[in-house]
Amino acid sequence: MHPSWISLIPPFIVLIVACIIRNLNIALASGVLCAALVASKSLNGSLLLILNHIENYITDPDHIYLYIALTAIGILIALFTFTGCAVTFAEIVTRKIRSARAAQTSSLVLSSLLFLDDYLSILTSGYVMSSLIDQFRIPRVKLAFLVHSLAGPLVILAPISSWAPAINSYLSQSGVDLDLHNNPLILSDPLYLYMRALPFMFYSFTMIFSVWIIVRKSLSFGPMKSYESNIIPFQQKSIDYQAASVTTHHPVIDLFAPLFVLISSVLFGIAYWGGWSYLGGNHTLLEAFKYNKHTFLILALASTAAAITAFILALIRQSIRFSNISFIILNGFSLMYSAMIMVLLASILGAMLKNDLHTGNYLASLFLDKVSIEFLPFMFFCIAF
Repeated sequence: MHPSWISLIPPFIVLIVACIIRNLNIALASGVLCAALVASKSLNGSLLLILNHIENYITDPDHIYLYIALTAIGILIALFTFTGCAVTFAEIVTRKIRSARAAQTSSLVLSSLLFLDDYLSILTSGYVMSSLIDQFRIPRVKLAFLVHSLAGPLVILAPISSWAPAINSYLSQSGVDLDLHNNPLILSDPLYLYMRALPFMFYSFTMIFSVWIIVRKSLSFGPMKSYESNIIPFQQKSIDYQAASVTTHHPVIDLFAPLFVLISSVLFGIAYWGGWSYLGGNHTLLEAFKYNKHTFLILALASTAAAITAFILALIRQSIRFSNISFIILNGFSLMYSAMIMVLLASILGAMLKNDLHTGNYLASLFLDKVSIEFLPFMFFCIAF
């Protein structure tokens, strides 16, 4: 298809549908269908095009490793929730709170320490801190704002979080690769480029700084302010947290040991496959991050090792039974199911826009000689916002 303004219709469809129904997966699916119809100009042709892209996607080994990593991290989060070790750790952190400011600060500390996943951070922090927040007459809407505003930026800045595999997938889809046979636009490993870009993620740093300022200066605005003046203490509600019968007597080592395995396995895998000199290669440790070509395999192996470690510890301490394992695995998969579908749809849409509709070529022809290169980052930020 010759690049034209019609190639812009699918992205606009995604934006419009997302704004109307507030469901990203449905919006992406609408964009994929629209892109296929525009590219093939027939219903049968569009279905064949979508199936072809799905086949290419699911047969790529890196994508298989990506889904293994997402599933393993989801299982790890579900296991932490079931055994209650994350809640135990949270209660230790919040045991000596004496003021409203300290209560809000502890919610930020707790959310920061549970950086592995935004769901884990938000659910655990909100669940544990709600009763303490009520005691100091702090509106729960403020607690929700604090934990949500901190969890997202933190998980983006953590290279071993549940979002790291998805980010690496997006970079790979955008043309970041070390394999010359894939005709990369940027000759680099996606993880290395991601880590080099971390200092420039100003939105995340700005949100983290702003949230801490709001807490330390006791600031409130909007609904937080109005609720503070008319707050009525909440009664603690009974929440089905899918935990074991006793959730407050598990050593926090059950939480930190799997996280240590996850982090150390990722670092070791990058050093080994990147050719670090101390492991038989010819590169420095920093160069190993650059020349590593097996990021998705490393993330899959590391997250699987962490999940296995967590299961072994839980079984040894009798926090779970063998009969609970299938339930925990299903819950872990359900946690990541929506994210997996989102990654699949976003990747297929990106491939269609790049290879079938040539949207990037059309935009380049419009702006190449008219927009200064220094202005491009600001333009990309506005479009993303």
